[in-house]
This record gives sequence, structure tokens and C-alpha cells, in this order.
Amino acid sequence: MLKIWDYVFLLRPVAMLPGWTIILLAQRRNSFNSASTEKLVLVLLAATLLYSGVYVLNQIFDRETDRLNKKLFFLAEGLISIRMAVWLTLLFSLSGIMLSFYLSQTLGTLFFLLFLLSIFYSIPIISFKNKPWLGLLANGIGFGVLNFLVGWCIYSGLSWKGVLYSIPYFLAISSIFLNTTLLDMEGDKRVNKITLGIKWGSTKTRWVSFSLILATLISAVLLRDLPIMVTSAVSWIFTLRMIHSKRITDIVLTNKISILVLSLWGGYFYPWYLAFLIVGFLATKVYYKYRFQMNYPV
Repeated sequence: MLKIWDYVFLLRPVAMLPGWTIILLAQRRNSFNSASTEKLVLVLLAATLLYSGVYVLNQIFDRETDRLNKKLFFLAEGLISIRMAVWLTLLFSLSGIMLSFYLSQTLGTLFFLLFLLSIFYSIPIISFKNKPWLGLLANGIGFGVLNFLVGWCIYSGLSWKGVLYSIPYFLAISSIFLNTTLLDMEGDKRVNKITLGIKWGSTKTRWVSFSLILATLISAVLLRDLPIMVTSAVSWIFTLRMIHSKRITDIVLTNKISILVLSLWGGYFYPWYLAFLIVGFLATKVYYKYRFQMNYPV
């Protein structure tokens, strides 16, 4: 029988780190934003609800590949029913969207676009994730651009300046996504899923990921965005190592280091977020050790 903690970790809190962090950094980046944290916390709550629904939706349609790639056990191994997963998707997604519209029409519109993009990404009829370029763009635009604009618009309206400042995050998320296609290649091939990792092969995909990180660094320097500048510089070094070693472990390490460095920047500007990260990391560590006898996250 599943317990409350099982449902919490079904929602993949570790996968929410980039989304949370980008919202915080975008909020700080906008010089028109207020210093008040009340609305910021509510936006993060709305984002958490929406992410939860989106992640469960994706797991519903990725059950077979998740089973083959040996990850996200809950739906892949039948620990939770499809019917329950559908209800969780609706509950969390709609709650997040309603809360965002309560906060502002602009935020509500951005959240709705994120949800719409996740539907296009996941459901078989359209399935952006099974179309190489659309899968890349959906992740880059969703987590890199729209997610950044959520943070940008917490206390101000939408602007082209916000879109401009989101460019490094679009490039960084695109690079991370490319790396994940390499991690899932074997399982994806067995279910006839076509990603850029499969289409291009390992070597070309690594070099494109390297190029995207270099473009991230250049755009961050031009836009004077210190957090993403430092993060991309560190990631660039690890990506170069990943290219030469050709080891799967180095791909995993590159993604983890990139997310960690960016998250620490969020914690630097918002100490309460750093405390939240530490508690969340320890809780996740204990849970996976107890529940699945796994050393995760490492």
C-alpha cells in the first residue's frame, strides 16, 4: 500500500529544481520587481502544483520507456494505477493554473501555456517528445523561456526585455535535454521512440550540447547575467570532459553539476531556498534508501 511519502516523491521534487531556481533568478533579474516574498512563494507553490501535474502526465505515457530505462518506478512498475495518475494530473495542474490566475492574468496565461505545451509534449496524438526537434524546442521554450517569464512577471508585466534575458536559460535547458536523450537511448530505441540522441548519435549529440553550453556562456556574458554565466562556464568544462570520455556517468555528472551550481545561486540570493534544498536533498536521500534501497540522489 502506498503511503503519503510515496505520493510526494511520485511528483519528482528533484526534477523541479531547475524550474524553481529559474523562477527565483528571473524574479531577481527584473529590476522592477518588489523585494516582497509573499507573492513569490505563492508563485512557487503554483509552479510546484503545475509541475506535479505535468510530470505525472508525462509518466503516464512514458511507462514503457521508464521501465526499460529503470527509472520513475511508480507507474512503470504498476505501484500506482493509471486512473489515480490521471486524477492527480488534473488535480495538481488545474490547482496550479487557478492559483496563478488568482495572482495575475499574465501569470495565469503563462501557466496555461506551460500546461498546453506539456499536453502537446506528452499525449500520443501530437507527442512532441517523439519528434526530435519539437521535443528539444518544447523543453527549451517551456522550462527555459516560459518558466523564466513566470519569474520575470511576478511583480511586472510581460516585456520583450524578459524574453531577451531568457535566451541563456533556453540554451542551457536545451543542452541539458540533449544530454538526457543520450541517457535514455537504449530504452527509447526499443519502443521506437526517435529523439535527437538517436537521430544524431552519441558523438554529434555531445558536440551540439557542448555548442549550446558555449552559446549559453556567450549570451550570459553579453546580457551580464552572472549566475548563468558561472553555471555555464562550469558546465562547459564538464561537457568537454563528457565529449572526450564518452562515459554515461560523465553525462549524468554534467547535468547534475549544472543544476546544482544554478540552484546554489538561487540559494545565495534567497537563503531560505538554500535551507529548503538541503532539507529536500536529505529527505530524498533517506526516502530512496528506505523505499528502493537506492543511493539517490548522489
